[in-house]
Amino acid sequence: LFDNKFTGTLPDLSSSPSTLAELYLNGNELTGNLEDLLATAPSSLETIDLSQNSRLQGSISTEIGRFTSLKSFNVSYCSLDGSLPGSSLGPLASVELLAVAGNELSNTIPSEIGKMQALRVLDLSRNAFSGDIPSEIRNLSSLASLDVSYNPFLS
Repeated sequence: LFDNKFTGTLPDLSSSPSTLAELYLNGNELTGNLEDLLATAPSSLETIDLSQNSRLQGSISTEIGRFTSLKSFNVSYCSLDGSLPGSSLGPLASVELLAVAGNELSNTIPSEIGKMQALRVLDLSRNAFSGDIPSEIRNLSSLASLDVSYNPFLS
């Protein structure tokens, strides 16, 4: 259901099959709160792509940590704020793509990202992250692409 310019609120996924593996709702005009979706979506999801839904609000809550089979998480170019929940990122050992570009995320980049050993693509660009890039990112031996550009307070 991607790239259809659907409007309306995010679906309630609480009654979705527990075997649902992929959720592609990118490129639409959906509204709602990301925390609500993360709290009700089946933990079996391997792909969550909500990118390019500029009316989608909220933050990336600690609920992200319950998706232990997650391989791809893309919420780029939404209207998200807050920070990345470091303690919930460490257990996501299977994530290969983490893309949160073009939001209003702030605070520091959590060092727990260094525990995401399968990570190949990390896109944190166009946010408001501050502080230093954590040295733990050096531990990501599979990392092929890192983009932290356009974070004016990042050193």
